[in-house]
Amino acid sequence: MRRATTGAALAALACLGLGQADAQPQGLPPQGVMSPYVTEGPMVDAHGDPAVMPASYGAPCGPGCYGHGGGMGGGMPSGMGGGMGMPCGPMDGGMGGGMGGGPASLGAFGPGAAMNTEQCGPHYFDFAAEYVQYTLNDDVLGGSTVFSTFGFANTPGDVANQRAITGGDLDAGTSNGYRLIGRFDVGALSVFEASYTGLYGANAEAVALGGSANPNPATQTLFSVFSGFGTAITGPDAPNPSLGGDFEETDNALEHRLRYESELHTGELNFRRYWVGFNPRVSGTWLVGFRYTSLEESLGFYSRAAVGANPPNVAGTPKSINAVFEADNRLAGVQAGGDGWITVLQGFRVGGEFKLGLMSNDFQVSAATAASDGTPSSVLGFEGSEVAFLTEAKLMGVVNLTPSLSLKGGYELLYISDVVRAGEGFLTGAGPYSTAPPVLTNDDEVFYHGWHVGGEYIF
Repeated sequence: MRRATTGAALAALACLGLGQADAQPQGLPPQGVMSPYVTEGPMVDAHGDPAVMPASYGAPCGPGCYGHGGGMGGGMPSGMGGGMGMPCGPMDGGMGGGMGGGPASLGAFGPGAAMNTEQCGPHYFDFAAEYVQYTLNDDVLGGSTVFSTFGFANTPGDVANQRAITGGDLDAGTSNGYRLIGRFDVGALSVFEASYTGLYGANAEAVALGGSANPNPATQTLFSVFSGFGTAITGPDAPNPSLGGDFEETDNALEHRLRYESELHTGELNFRRYWVGFNPRVSGTWLVGFRYTSLEESLGFYSRAAVGANPPNVAGTPKSINAVFEADNRLAGVQAGGDGWITVLQGFRVGGEFKLGLMSNDFQVSAATAASDGTPSSVLGFEGSEVAFLTEAKLMGVVNLTPSLSLKGGYELLYISDVVRAGEGFLTGAGPYSTAPPVLTNDDEVFYHGWHVGGEYIF
């Protein structure tokens, strides 16, 4: 990229629309003679090439300058235009811009508010990197769901009083990740945007210990929801469910352990079109584009028991079982929305963004079980599709550190409907003793909220 050879002085003249022209307008002094008047035609450097000036603050921008309000059309007076795209703000929706007044009024929201509010200079692309942290706004298994009890429980009162693991114990906590965003000007007031967001580490674990490891009471063992906490035992052991003959790996157990993991990935391709409000400090973009979001959840259950002893599970033959239920939701579709921004002070602005997507959710689920003695052991799978909706909202702020570098942050919400959740699938027929495909609930929902902070570079 070739820059003007006269440095800062030429940059100031450029943003005022002054400089050497590539053609000699009629009635002006001969070439080589400095003229204080604005010439016609594009501004060029000493070699006759189009002059390109770096982003900067300061002088009000005139014709042909990528200044405040740029992109409204060339040759417009008083900061109304020149250049392609909306070069006057961060990637979050170029601020200021538009119908500037004369240079006499420089008040915060006065008639001349278009002057000196944001970057002045060429604008070609933006790049931003953000740290993102999300929190899942619900329990994986539902807060009131009882998964394990201390001892045999044959009445609702027993289940409530003897609960060992509940859905509320499995707190998914927070997901940590990052977001990368790139924008490229494709025409006047038009921008192409690509972004990727990846969130990891939403892991949670709940553990209950029975037998001598459980101090209250010291000798009680664990029963699971899969046997109805001992009530589903059949055959010769039915009169004495403490033997747990039908569920020897999960009932009368010394240890129950649940583990949850999830990941959330999103890729977007959007086309944005700028709009400018009546006041030049209010602006934003409309957008339409394609979105792909992947929500992957996994819920695993581990049980360890020792049978054949009297009292049970203190010594004897060890028994254990591992069961895992996985749900992969792959949502792809179109989205529309926009953002709006208000310049509070030069170099500081606040705004919001909203997106609504119509998605097709192609989901896949699997349930795998492996017992220590080989029985039960199975692998089950199922897949399907469902129409889903995705809504995203953000509140953000941006502070310019330099004309090209900004610090940004904000709070955001994400809601997705009609998905398959790991917790629901695990409890609706996909347990370790199931021999049939799980009864799926594909109309569940997920809601995340969190914050982001990062930096942005404008070139």
